[in-house]
Amino acid sequence: MPEVFISTHMLYWEQFDKLHVLHNAQYIVLFEHARWEFWAHIGEDNNAPGADWPYYVASNTVNYRKAVREPQPITIEVQVVRMKRVRLIMKHTLLDKNGDVCAEGEIVLVRVDRDTLKPISWSNRLKELVLPYTVEP
Repeated sequence: MPEVFISTHMLYWEQFDKLHVLHNAQYIVLFEHARWEFWAHIGEDNNAPGADWPYYVASNTVNYRKAVREPQPITIEVQVVRMKRVRLIMKHTLLDKNGDVCAEGEIVLVRVDRDTLKPISWSNRLKELVLPYTVEP
């Protein structure tokens, strides 16, 4: 069973819309914050020597399951779905203070060459770092 990286965040009133529901765009921002914490946790933030940086976001999807209706502490689970030659697919699950799944998201990242900005393969080093968190190795 793959490991799950856990990121905790506090939601505040300014993140909610006029219907008192967490604004849809906030999910992608929260997922990104959790992902950056994941990168730092495995020693792969963009400032790390030899990091597989830069990369582009090729796609983001969010499936909203349950409305978050008030400020509260939340948890975001991060895992790697699979790693292909130039694509890294990650999933995020947002859980409310009761542990209920409120949203699930998936992001596709594509590593690119710094100079040409054309897709290049992810390093074997990164593959080893994410392997414990990978659902489909």
